[in-house]
Amino acid sequence: MNPLLPHCPNPSCIYFDESELIPNWYYIHGRYCSKINYGMPRFRCRECGKTFGHTTFSIDYYVKKRVDYSRLMAGLCSGSGLWDITRFTGHSVDVILNRFERLARAAIAVHSDIMADLNFGENLVMDGFESFSVSQFYPNNINIVAGSKSEFLYSLGYSGLRRKGAKTEKQKLRQIELEKTAKAHPEETKWSVQHILEHLFTCLKQKLGEKDWNRTLFTDKHRDYPRAMEEIEGFAGKILHVAISSKLTRNHANPLFPVNYADRQFRKDLSDHVRETVKFAHCPSAMMSRMTVYQLFHNCLVSRRLKAYRRMDDSTHAEAAGLEPDRLSQILVSRMSSRPFLSKLNIDSEMEKTWRMGWKIPGGKLGRYVPKFIAA
Repeated sequence: MNPLLPHCPNPSCIYFDESELIPNWYYIHGRYCSKINYGMPRFRCRECGKTFGHTTFSIDYYVKKRVDYSRLMAGLCSGSGLWDITRFTGHSVDVILNRFERLARAAIAVHSDIMADLNFGENLVMDGFESFSVSQFYPNNINIVAGSKSEFLYSLGYSGLRRKGAKTEKQKLRQIELEKTAKAHPEETKWSVQHILEHLFTCLKQKLGEKDWNRTLFTDKHRDYPRAMEEIEGFAGKILHVAISSKLTRNHANPLFPVNYADRQFRKDLSDHVRETVKFAHCPSAMMSRMTVYQLFHNCLVSRRLKAYRRMDDSTHAEAAGLEPDRLSQILVSRMSSRPFLSKLNIDSEMEKTWRMGWKIPGGKLGRYVPKFIAA
């Protein structure tokens, strides 16, 4: 098999499945030129007639300008806003947004591969990280599941909320006006939690089988969490749910520490979520794309502990969760420069919605152009 042409890019073709490939399943079909490639060979599938080139399988498929993804990620994960990144890279905001969306899809593919290799040898912790996008009239919860020992981020979900807390009379009238069009459904958090726990439960069943799992899920006392678990058949018999008051001291002794630690990292490193500033997300889909890129950074690219790093221990959260370092490197090398295909990944519906850029505020538009090729 040619690693540059791993399969037919048409999901309806038999040769989309690598196991069905035969020698000479494609043939050369002329050459093509683009703004970043000159005289590149083009190929045609013998089965379905789909034409493609080497860049069809690249993370830069269909782009008109190449960028340094590592510089974009470094800016994103160190608190830089979009205009800050524009200044030090020289690229427009639209180009940067597009590349973050491409990075997010690559990050989802990396996460899918890692989840397939993990043994889930630890308890889980779940909580919601509250933020907002567009304006503070549209708050949201980013629902997080992390490892109790590794602090590996297993899942990220999104749910819209209604604005709460003290408001001026003017703000109350404005909220009433906005909610005449649409408002967040009261069950959104329950649905989001159910989606991510269903997928994790399926992964656990595949890895641990029917034996006694001896696994615990720690959460705070949010009323929607047990309601979501009740909707998952067999969940209560396999995983013990322990609810802990969110008012307890948030230190290492608190079982909720892994998600509290993740909350702090988000506030510190992502400009979308820095408190009381002019920086905030203007589109929920773009916000979740950037959050997914940060999930990759947190899990796979940064040392788990700074003091350990100073002692030359650069192990990551993914390695702490049980992934071998060589396997992690292999996944990153294979995924970060290639174009992933959605139909080849095993991901939860929340992550798929991030992939399809389907998040939006109540009554609002998606806010981002969704290219057709990402659905393959």
